[in-house]
Amino acid sequence: MSERSGEYGTVFRTAAGLVRGREADADGVVAVPGIPYAALPFGVRRFVEPQPSRAWAVRRSGP
Repeated sequence: MSERSGEYGTVFRTAAGLVRGREADADGVVAVPGIPYAALPFGVRRFVEPQPSRAWAVRRSGP
């Protein structure tokens, strides 16, 4: 699951691209805040069910 660990967190490969997160607790839960789970609901997507987010080319990380 994880690609590599480092000073700034662990990098994970997802279907949409690379993300960086940090272990949140002793149970090994990894937190990756700020990563989109759905496309933004603007325009034609305003009143329909959430759509998958688009893939990204650069590694994303939370705030």
